[in-house]
Amino acid sequence: MNRRSLAIVIAIIMLPTIVSIDVSKAQSTGLFTVVAVMWGSLSSPLCVGPGMQTQRLTIMLKYNGNDTLAGLRAELYLPWYLRDALSKTSVAESRYTQVIARNQITELAFWIDVGERASAGDYTADLILYTYRNGLWEEIDRLTITLTLIYTDKIYIKTQSPTKVYPGRSNLSIYIENQGSGYAYGASIEVSTSLQQISVINPSIDVGDIPPNSAANIYIPIYVSPSLIGSLAPLYL
Repeated sequence: MNRRSLAIVIAIIMLPTIVSIDVSKAQSTGLFTVVAVMWGSLSSPLCVGPGMQTQRLTIMLKYNGNDTLAGLRAELYLPWYLRDALSKTSVAESRYTQVIARNQITELAFWIDVGERASAGDYTADLILYTYRNGLWEEIDRLTITLTLIYTDKIYIKTQSPTKVYPGRSNLSIYIENQGSGYAYGASIEVSTSLQQISVINPSIDVGDIPPNSAANIYIPIYVSPSLIGSLAPLYL
């Protein structure tokens, strides 16, 4: 019996490869303590490297003072090759407009551009905090935080496009190759499609750690409706 195949075009959208949360090495000696510094957010941490633009940087602070604060303004003085995505200067600003009480955890968000000439590694940045008193912004604390950059452009998805599959359940075989000089820790793939005739059985696949100059072979289980025979369909990774 002859079997008819379906060609699927693999469209590469995004490959989140490494989850990186870097806790600051310096703690405040004044009113605030640095709890955590991370790219992305607490619920969706990201890895960020040279050349990446408009990346969210989240700084979490604990307030140790006794007096309630009427909001907070923060100025982050960035190291070389890092710039505020909005002002395009070396000073990024964030504001917290709610009341801050003792022991409260406050989250500040900044949007950062990383220059292509930046190198992977740890960078220090100065954080100056202000609160609003008597109609003026008054400086109340100074902190030092650590920002970590990693090389993210050495991870590649390799597959044949289009890839032929048969109606019913199929396993797509792809390779994730780490061409960098360091480990890719905690690599994962998110899989989706815009067509109802294709079901992605496992939309989130954990790859694990990929050593430098090596590849991981991953199988993506999908179900394809016979109505798509002879068609090209997108699958987003």
